[in-house]
Amino acid sequence: MKKITLLLSCVLFCAQVIQSQNADNLYLRGTTMGFDYQAATFIIDTVRSASPLTRGLLMWASNTGGTDIDPQGLTLDQVDSLGATLTEHINVQPGVPYRSLQPKAIIRSRLGKFYYLLAHVVSSSNLINNRVVNSSAYVLKLDDDLNLIWSSKIHFNTVNATTAAALIEYNDILETIVTKTNPLSTKDGNVAIVGRYGATTDQQHALQFAKLNGATGANIWWFWYYLWNCNANGLSLEEARNGELVATGYVEKCATPAAAGFRQLLFARVSALGAPIQFSRYATNPGDDVSGDKINLFQTDVAADGTVLGRFFISGFVVVPSAIGTADTRHRQNLIVDIGQTGGIFNAAHWGDEGNEEANDHIFARIEVPNTNLYEINVTGNTDSYGLPQAHISVLQYNANATSSAFSLPRFDVIRNVYPNGQKYTSRRGLEIKYAGPRKFAILLNSTWPNGTPVYNHQITNVFLRDYAVNNPEDQTCYFPKFPPIKDHKLKKTDTVALRRNPPYRIYPEKWALHRPITKKLDCGPIWRIYPRLASRRTIRPGGQYRGPGDIVPQFRMANPVSIAQLPQLGSGML
Repeated sequence: MKKITLLLSCVLFCAQVIQSQNADNLYLRGTTMGFDYQAATFIIDTVRSASPLTRGLLMWASNTGGTDIDPQGLTLDQVDSLGATLTEHINVQPGVPYRSLQPKAIIRSRLGKFYYLLAHVVSSSNLINNRVVNSSAYVLKLDDDLNLIWSSKIHFNTVNATTAAALIEYNDILETIVTKTNPLSTKDGNVAIVGRYGATTDQQHALQFAKLNGATGANIWWFWYYLWNCNANGLSLEEARNGELVATGYVEKCATPAAAGFRQLLFARVSALGAPIQFSRYATNPGDDVSGDKINLFQTDVAADGTVLGRFFISGFVVVPSAIGTADTRHRQNLIVDIGQTGGIFNAAHWGDEGNEEANDHIFARIEVPNTNLYEINVTGNTDSYGLPQAHISVLQYNANATSSAFSLPRFDVIRNVYPNGQKYTSRRGLEIKYAGPRKFAILLNSTWPNGTPVYNHQITNVFLRDYAVNNPEDQTCYFPKFPPIKDHKLKKTDTVALRRNPPYRIYPEKWALHRPITKKLDCGPIWRIYPRLASRRTIRPGGQYRGPGDIVPQFRMANPVSIAQLPQLGSGML
């Protein structure tokens, strides 16, 4: 048995060395060219599906379109590790207006073989109390074969002309694993969500949190928090080791509640019971525009008195003055922030060239060098600094012990819009990044593809595979490197006391059905393959390193800090 296991490991690893390439797969509904496909989120999976093939990806997407005869809906597409489609599930809502169905997030349970999906539904023809509602949040729980366990649509208990106009939108979901009585346990198993609420789309938006029962989908608690005098929105949610929920997003600074203003970065904390703890906003100068798009816990410290406090990475954007042109020329740059659980900022930096850039998602791994506190952070986002809007993958190295110049930028790779086969995109945006094997990353792209006569700009989704382990760093077939500057950034904190309201929501059922697969096309690179067998579930081990937030965290050790291009290729010991 031992010999067979070693042989299998060798076969798998040899296959990886031979087959692993940078590649770009196109996911597109192929019935007519008037159909648009936009994935908002994905996970790399390890669970065996009903198919004899191993599932590789689950993509949570929206199918919309002008002339396509298929129903529009929220879809969950199941793809194997070679990129072949297995199945597609679809939430069928015939007659729903264009672009009314918006997938938000998908996560895999850390406590069982389950999946949680979050969506936002706008003006659905699936009526509530015989009324079309302006918007509602939608949460699903699926088993490991993607069968529905429960679905929960969140809206007001009493639906009338007034409440039907409300904006009820949640943007991120996580499974809570910390129990109130034992901060180091992993047995809570409920789901928390964060987003925004407004009495109407045009009135002041409040930050809102909710927690649902993981077993039933029933409400545990939900609250609004009105902050300052303007709009607030929670875009990303994380759980600290003491059970607190920590969120980032933005607050708009306004003269009146009905007006929109410059965005300032939001950092919010509530207890495991939803009680308010801290609400802070950050900017550098009046008129700054800054937002947090993703927050992840990367380090936890336990004080001598037992206090458990975490440190978090926040990625997003900040608008800075241009280094060229007139003094009032301003542009977005990628932003990364190391922030403590009480809101203190340890370090922050921005990077990019003279166009507009944004860091939409990041994952990290600790660089295991004795007596150091080094991290590698892999970031995806978008840039128009080099022509048409394009997606990028950045590699940051971070020294968490440093007090200045803590971030460096070994790589900044722009994913090409034009490929050797003639495929051309007018815009691309990097939404999410996941580990897909040792030194390999899968990046979710939404792209605009012009085609037809007259030209129709199709909205389509790609998964780009960036492999640092085996590809020559000079291979620029699918990407090209750039070298933008990276600079420290100072942010000033302002606190407020939130006005809390308990909304009279209730849970409604929603539809879920099985539909047919999507089609795919390879754009760049001869072979497309991920390695979900290398995955390990995201875990928090008492007294150990935090393993996450990516679905797969490669274990590597380096004798000395080096750039990403110098990282050694890993052997079969990874399997």
